[in-house]
Amino acid sequence: MSSIHAIAAASAAAVDSVHAERVRLEPMVEHQHSGRSADPSRLVKVISAPLISNRDLVALDTKGRGDTDRFGSGAQTLFIHRSIWPADTDLRKGDVAVALDRPGEPRFAVDDVDKRQRARIVVHLSGLGHA
Repeated sequence: MSSIHAIAAASAAAVDSVHAERVRLEPMVEHQHSGRSADPSRLVKVISAPLISNRDLVALDTKGRGDTDRFGSGAQTLFIHRSIWPADTDLRKGDVAVALDRPGEPRFAVDDVDKRQRARIVVHLSGLGHA
């Protein structure tokens, strides 16, 4: 591993050690007449990754101005580290993510999965409420 890759891996590990939380990924399948249900062809997984409120991301972009919703169930972004969770790239729109470490274990729908980044899979989520 080159030194730049080693630095990038160490940096990502440091971020995850502070900001990661447990998230259960629940694969779902859409049925024409009965709506969504669990997808039996893909496994439910529990991972650890940063799950950040979109309001927090905006606050970071605006140098800390604005309110935050860290524990809310609104729009969130999940940052999955590829080298730690390489098999978790099969997330699809409509799957469910559950924030296990948050009060009430809020549930989120997967709206988009961005696999273009080298180090992380960026998953955009919208709130579904609490379990």
